[in-house]
Amino acid sequence: GRILDVLFRPNFGASLHMLKVEIGGDSQSGYGVEPSHMHTRDDYVCTRGLELWLLREARQRNPQLLAYALVWSAPPWVGGAPGAPGGRRTGRAVGP
Repeated sequence: GRILDVLFRPNFGASLHMLKVEIGGDSQSGYGVEPSHMHTRDDYVCTRGLELWLLREARQRNPQLLAYALVWSAPPWVGGAPGAPGGRRTGRAVGP
């Protein structure tokens, strides 16, 4: 808890005011595989991974914290080549 206090409590330590987390996609996207909240189309579980835990802990220490999330890959069931490590997103899904 002390490390989180140093990071996120206002006027104490780093006093971070913004946190950006990854939305997992069951694919290798950087430093490891972050689990998706939907392994299949019918599977919806938002407690996988560490992001929501970290956001809750940070917001307990600073309710004014700005939170952002970004997706690095889509889970395989979204659509992609069979056997591909992750799904694919089209420009329409992520752009204007």
